[in-house]
Amino acid sequence: MKKTLILDTNVILHDSNSVFQFEENDIVIPITVIEELDAFKKGQDQINYHAREFIRYLDTLPSDGLVNGGVKLGDHKGLIRILTQYNDDNEITSLFHEHKPDHRILSAAMHLHKALPGKSVVLVSKDVNLRLKAKSLGILAQDYYSDKIKDIKNLYRGSRLIEDYDTSVIDRLYTDHAVPLDETGIENAMPNEYFILRRGNKSALAFYNPRQEQIEHVKKNTGYGIVPGIRNRLFRCTH
Repeated sequence: MKKTLILDTNVILHDSNSVFQFEENDIVIPITVIEELDAFKKGQDQINYHAREFIRYLDTLPSDGLVNGGVKLGDHKGLIRILTQYNDDNEITSLFHEHKPDHRILSAAMHLHKALPGKSVVLVSKDVNLRLKAKSLGILAQDYYSDKIKDIKNLYRGSRLIEDYDTSVIDRLYTDHAVPLDETGIENAMPNEYFILRRGNKSALAFYNPRQEQIEHVKKNTGYGIVPGIRNRLFRCTH
């Protein structure tokens, strides 16, 4: 059964790419989570990086779709949406008197649990106490693991080398500067993922623009007469 998953803030702070790990299930982000992420944007720790990266990703998506029905995450993926309209649940406020973000997120899960009868609604959180509270209210809850990698070759690295690539698409990137994703033959492109597309003596550096749903050419920039090689250009674009 297709699930509706409500993500806690700590899941995103643990892994800013977590929304891509749930196959065809739909993802719901309570507005309280967005508010909490905003407070974590500044800083040099890993959680600050994940907060910034996730907010940047949301900024690439159509805002109307995010709050009205959701936006497709990609091929063979579900929808992502931000839940803005929900109230503190009376049952939750009567049981847990403290007004804090955890209980607002719990209210969002309860809202969807009641609004989608017969559907599988699951709260995903790294906080064991919040999961226990959810279960006590009859809401399904589960932990999130991003540390278990089945195949290291499938680990997302932010960039991808594709050999023996279609030279006609490489040519179009140089002439048109962008090619619709569905015309490139590239599968499972991640938002803002970079690509080295190469065949023989032809190559191009490009990235996936999720807002326009197209692969765009990255132009070669020079500095003081120095022309970067393709590996150095890729390093500069991804760091």
